[in-house]
Amino acid sequence: MEYNPEYERVCEMKSLWTDMVELPSFPSLKGEVKTDVLIIGGGMAGILCAYFLQEKGINYILAEGRTVASGITKNTTAKITSQHGLIYDKLKKHAGSEKAHMYLYANEQAIQTYQTLSKSISCELEEKDAYVYSMTNPQKIEAEMKALQELGFHAQFEQELQLPFPVKGAIKFEHQAQFHPLRFAKEVCRKLHIYENTFVHTIDRGVATTVA
Repeated sequence: MEYNPEYERVCEMKSLWTDMVELPSFPSLKGEVKTDVLIIGGGMAGILCAYFLQEKGINYILAEGRTVASGITKNTTAKITSQHGLIYDKLKKHAGSEKAHMYLYANEQAIQTYQTLSKSISCELEEKDAYVYSMTNPQKIEAEMKALQELGFHAQFEQELQLPFPVKGAIKFEHQAQFHPLRFAKEVCRKLHIYENTFVHTIDRGVATTVA
């Protein structure tokens, strides 16, 4: 993996979440190890991949160049939502309705999975509504609403929000969520096969070379 200065900058940012949680530590990888699945990166996505592979009894390891949840995950907004900006009109136009539908409902299913996992984890998960809005362009909001209706998703148009500035329109997704990401990650990653301070240097025909 090439050096990424932006990742370095993100890792050095101070995080609200890290002041509240001490994450477990894991050894570096020394020598060689064989695995059926190699997960590169110990952010939320990598941790959850490892968690579900372990549930299924699949042989895997996770290699993290620094420490788990030390990049984007520790600087997350902590929302769990299917609403990622004004994305569904764009997806329909560029990827087609079928793929836009798959993306939307995969995200909705992921929210339910987070809620299920969080029942046994003290991570302050709360169900919340999510909003996306425009201050200048009502046409974009209208196009997004139309796309969501065509995908069969129940979203609500809002003319006004409780914000200190006016908007030209907003879209509300109900039954979304927010949580404490590092309290969640701490419990999920505790018994996983993770190597920290281990960089993947090269991958050649399925064989990965690491540097600890």
